[in-house]
Amino acid sequence: MKKGFFYMTAILLSMLFMAGCGKKVSTYNYNVDDIKHCDNLYIKKTVYYEDRVEIYFNSRDLENISFYCESLGNWSKEENKNNKLILYSDKPENITALSAHTNWYEVYFRYLDSDKYATIWCYWADDLGWDEYKGDKEKYYTLEEQRQQAQNAYEAAERAKERAAQSNEIYENILKGMWISDDGDYFDLTESDGKRTFLYYDAGEDMYTECPGISYSQPTNEENVITAFESPNGWGAYYEFSFEMSEDKKSFKYEGKNFYLADEEVWSGIDVRYVHPVSVLFNNAEIWNADECRYAVTDLDMDGYPEIIVSGFSIEDNAPFTAIYETTEDGGVEKINDKNLLNADIAPAPLTLYKVEESPSLKLWNKYQDEYDYLVFGEYDNGEGRVLTQYYLMSIQINTVVLEKVCSMESSENETKYFNDKGEEITSTKYYGILGGVKGEAGYTTSFGWFDEINIADMAKSFGAFAKSMSSEE
Repeated sequence: MKKGFFYMTAILLSMLFMAGCGKKVSTYNYNVDDIKHCDNLYIKKTVYYEDRVEIYFNSRDLENISFYCESLGNWSKEENKNNKLILYSDKPENITALSAHTNWYEVYFRYLDSDKYATIWCYWADDLGWDEYKGDKEKYYTLEEQRQQAQNAYEAAERAKERAAQSNEIYENILKGMWISDDGDYFDLTESDGKRTFLYYDAGEDMYTECPGISYSQPTNEENVITAFESPNGWGAYYEFSFEMSEDKKSFKYEGKNFYLADEEVWSGIDVRYVHPVSVLFNNAEIWNADECRYAVTDLDMDGYPEIIVSGFSIEDNAPFTAIYETTEDGGVEKINDKNLLNADIAPAPLTLYKVEESPSLKLWNKYQDEYDYLVFGEYDNGEGRVLTQYYLMSIQINTVVLEKVCSMESSENETKYFNDKGEEITSTKYYGILGGVKGEAGYTTSFGWFDEINIADMAKSFGAFAKSMSSEE
């Protein structure tokens, strides 16, 4: 009796086991030499059962791959056994396509229920993103899908043309130019050698953002809003700027700040690296502003930190004066040590200075930076009808005005005397020879754009005049 019971139990368990496993329906073996595949990931065989599909890969590292069915079927349970992927389903015959995903590639398999499946795949690159699909695309896609892809590509190209046309119209008619805020931030949206520039400078952070591939668009529901964006394909940053334009299109608001379209005549001759420091001078006018003065913006030592020259007449001292203030590396303004300048009584504006390039007096302050010398003069009246005109070579060294005597002339109603740099009397011929030699050896005649009213436009024009003269040889 017991033996019969055990036999019956064994038969029932066997039947249950066979029912759970399901009968084999079909097997497809693939010749991988005839199939394009991604790297070393390919399928060697697919076996269909009544309750599952078993897919045999060449790779044994299936646990690091996520598998999905391409909408042609689904499964309720998944197992990985070595190189075998087992998918359980009520309708395993519908599982004819599969996709495999990792962080760096995606592979798509189709027609697993045939003797020759088709594969396409793509890779991820941090600098490019997902690349175009590779593989046997003609066999993978149906004819209808290929027609739809062609139609989609055509429509996408047309939309791209429309976006490019809109972007170009916005750039040419609205945004082209330099836009500057009161605190020194700016957008340089100009063009050079046929290439457009998009450069944003944040003065507070002292940081530049450059987007050479920027595009512009205008949302249909927001008339005065313009969006500028650059969307890299890869892992790079996505840049987007939203500008709220004024009605006259001469200013816009960005992140709460107002930016104004700079006059092209004002800023066109100025290197963009000077836009912020010139703005710093303007924003710190209370430090250098004085009554009854004229001003000029320069960079006499050509260190990238422009100065403001203040020249006028001191009622308190009953004498003319010239003072120089310079922008600093930390975004401030400080007065240059001008004790020598005051003692020399350098004549007030307007002045013509000569930058001496290769004269015997040109020196190297240190091995890193050349010294720029300028020919200046001061006039002294001793109150007895005699006036001394003293010429100097002036330079700025370690935030200090340094003067080096060149020659001088003392004149009165009856006579004129001439002196060399040591104060020794010389002939007029030698005197003018010394002056002529210094001017002749000067590479440039430096021009100052003097102005009376303090505003950013006149300051920019002033520095533009100086910069232009420093780049134009005599």
